[in-house]
Amino acid sequence: MRTDFADGRMRIALPWCAAWTKPVSHLYTHPTMNSPAIHDDTTDSHALEALRRKLGFRAWHRGTREADLLIGSFGDRHLPDFDAEALHQFELLLKENDPDIYEWMTGRTPIPREHDNPVTRLLRKFRLPPASP
Repeated sequence: MRTDFADGRMRIALPWCAAWTKPVSHLYTHPTMNSPAIHDDTTDSHALEALRRKLGFRAWHRGTREADLLIGSFGDRHLPDFDAEALHQFELLLKENDPDIYEWMTGRTPIPREHDNPVTRLLRKFRLPPASP
C-alpha cells in the first residue's frame, strides 16, 4: 500500500504490519552505482585492479552452476593478464545471457559482430582442466 504526500515523498505500508509505515524518501544511491566500470582514466592501476575483482566476482556469480564454473574459471585464468581494453570487452560479454554465451563457446551459433573480439575468441578456445581422481 502506498501513500503519497503533498511534498512528493511517499510511505509504504508493509503487509506484515499495516500500522507501521516506512518513509522511502531517504533512500541513498551512491553516485558511482550506475556509472560504467571503465572510466576515462583506465591507466590507474588501482582502478584496473578493482575492475578485475568486480569482473571476477561477476564471472563466478552468473546464475547457473555451469556458467559459474566455465566463465568463472576463465576469469580466474585470464583476468590478471587482461589490459584495460580486454577488461572492457569481458565486461560487455558478462552483460549477455548465459545460454547465448554457451552457444558461442560451443560454436553452435556464430559470435555476433559486437562480441567478435580477442576475449570472446579466447573464451571459445578455453577448456577446463580435467578433474583429478
